[in-house]
Amino acid sequence: MLNERDALGMASAAGRTPTRFVYRIVAATAALVSIAFGVLGYLVYDASRAALARQIDTQIALTGQSAVDGIQKWLGGRQMLVQGLAENIGALSKDDVRALIGQKAMTEVFSPVYLGEAGGDFIRQPDVKMADGYDPRQRPWYQAAIAAKRLILTKPYISASTKQLVMTIASPVEHDGTLTGVAGADLDLETVKAFLQSFDLGGNGYVFLIDSDGLVLVHPDQQKIMKPLADNFRVEDHRAAASIDTAGAEVTAFYPISGLPSVKWYVGVSLDRGKVLAPLNSFRNLLLLTILAAVVVIVPLLGMLINRLVARPIAAMTEAMTALSDGAAHTAVPALDRRDEIGAMAKALEVFKRNATEMRRLEEEHEAVRREADANRKALLESLAGDFEANVSSMLQDVSSATDVVGGLSSRMAAGMVSARDKGDAVTRATDETTGNVQMVAAATEELSASIDEISMRVTQSAAIATQAAAGAEAA
Repeated sequence: MLNERDALGMASAAGRTPTRFVYRIVAATAALVSIAFGVLGYLVYDASRAALARQIDTQIALTGQSAVDGIQKWLGGRQMLVQGLAENIGALSKDDVRALIGQKAMTEVFSPVYLGEAGGDFIRQPDVKMADGYDPRQRPWYQAAIAAKRLILTKPYISASTKQLVMTIASPVEHDGTLTGVAGADLDLETVKAFLQSFDLGGNGYVFLIDSDGLVLVHPDQQKIMKPLADNFRVEDHRAAASIDTAGAEVTAFYPISGLPSVKWYVGVSLDRGKVLAPLNSFRNLLLLTILAAVVVIVPLLGMLINRLVARPIAAMTEAMTALSDGAAHTAVPALDRRDEIGAMAKALEVFKRNATEMRRLEEEHEAVRREADANRKALLESLAGDFEANVSSMLQDVSSATDVVGGLSSRMAAGMVSARDKGDAVTRATDETTGNVQMVAAATEELSASIDEISMRVTQSAAIATQAAAGAEAA
């Protein structure tokens, strides 16, 4: 387990880089804020995009249906005029026919109105001289009406008289069941173009007219008239409602015009994708700027708050822990008055400080007791050493005395030996004297033995005293 100093050291090491702690929180906060605003912005953008798509689809559908209804009514009324003209011409003379087709109701709507007779004559109002050899029976409108045996509407073509791009409404003329000719009236495409341009798309698109083969009949761009809208284009494949998700520079939908004789025409409504999506793109850019501004403003403010409310108190407590680990027991613990987690940490550090102070006090008391015990032990050892020295000195004196006695005896024995050697020859004669000397030596030997016993006893006593001193020292 870690002791107090190790724990404080680890806390100090962890607190040496408080800025990284703040940076990590700020980075995580920036990421979370960016993700949150990004998700919210995406949801708002997606909802706005869906609303704009519905608005665009609704606008296209309303414009397309309005154009279809308008063209149906516009062409329907003109078809009825031509049909009525064909029915009335059958029993009239040429003069009456000229009067009939020259009526203001006809000339104001059509330009020109004419009759191609079965014999090849051609009556026209306003009257103009046709080219030599002109035969109405060879014209496509005449042949188409004869083939259909009913009212027909031609594709746009260049008029032989006006040299303008026109469409013809033509109907067979019969008298008593006999075909007498074909009555026709031309519609200037400029009139149709002006009608289609009357639909207001806010400058974001236009309305045009095509047939079932994709051939452009009426278009704001004169260069596209009588040309295919695109290669291998089929209107039937594009009649679904337009969507801003489709590819291309334009959003286009087609609506069929019903009730037209002999032709299939479609009203096309086209919107410029860039223009209709401009509000959405502006909104998207505004969202991005808002998210960026939120991150730029909120994250630094949050970083300042974290630094002020969290990082600084933690750094102050780290410094206090470092000071406590270095022995500064009187270091003040910060943030004790706070009621949050920082305050709880400060209170825990305060308890840690009190425990450290108490532990330091106990260590000082233990050190004082140890010093006192060392002093007592030293005094006891010195006393024991003095007693041992006195005992040993006394014993050495006794041994010295015994040694002197032994030395004297040895000297006497040496003298006796010398005398015995010098008087060897007189040994026999001095047997009695020798016996006495031997008895004297025996007595001295006994005395020496007693001295040795006394010395041994004194050594034993010294050993016992030394043992007792060692035991006393060990007990101390």
